[in-house]
Amino acid sequence: MAAPKLSLSRRIRLALKQAWRTLGDSRPVAEPGLRHKGEEGDRRDAQEAALQLLALFQREGRLVDFLQQDIADSDDATLGAAARIVHQGCRRVLDAHLPLTPICAAPEGARITLEPGFDANRLRPSGALVGSPPFTGTLVHPGWEVRAVRLPEPVAGHDPRIIAVAEVEL
Repeated sequence: MAAPKLSLSRRIRLALKQAWRTLGDSRPVAEPGLRHKGEEGDRRDAQEAALQLLALFQREGRLVDFLQQDIADSDDATLGAAARIVHQGCRRVLDAHLPLTPICAAPEGARITLEPGFDANRLRPSGALVGSPPFTGTLVHPGWEVRAVRLPEPVAGHDPRIIAVAEVEL
């Protein structure tokens, strides 16, 4: 029996939770050509990269504007229209700057087996975990892996904490 599909809102919450968990990780990304400045420099670089990515999501998808809105009284049609705009813009950012690939190629709901020695960083079993692998279960989410990090070079003198400047029409 196939597992129920996750709702759009649950998928968005899971994606944002994983993105923030990844962006908050101060460990350097293992990618050829990256400099390693030491732990303090790595942490600062990771924080600046996270802020830069948030700024890109804001610029292309107005993500921060959307998340900062009080949506309690918004109707579903209005939310759906806004979500479509945010989704399209943020998807462009991911495709251009953090191209993703699924960790598990099987479709959600497929039965898969975790063999002995499976990589716990890539696959997380949940539920009634008894004994030792192999474990057979239902794929709830395929996971995502970043194939490349292509953030633009920071502009000298720019404060990375400024996600979007205040606009004043004269």
